[in-house]
Amino acid sequence: MNSKEAIYILESWRWNFAKTMPKIPHSYARKRECPDENKFLEVAMHIKSNGLIESFYRSSYIYFYTDTHKYWVMDKNPLDAEIINRAEL
Repeated sequence: MNSKEAIYILESWRWNFAKTMPKIPHSYARKRECPDENKFLEVAMHIKSNGLIESFYRSSYIYFYTDTHKYWVMDKNPLDAEIINRAEL
């Protein structure tokens, strides 16, 4: 999967606003709500393989940037991912 395909897939998903974290506005997509769970995992692996490591408080995450959003997976192993997060830039 290349970045163009990953972005196309990410933009096609339904995103839910994370209401429990209003001071850190972001949205999330659930694997179980995506039309193709295998594509979800491929995108999660793409994020981990092509993103940039950045600190967030005391933790570090790998963020994949597009022109409008940054995406990240909370799980260390992308194959365990159930949620992909995104925030507007």
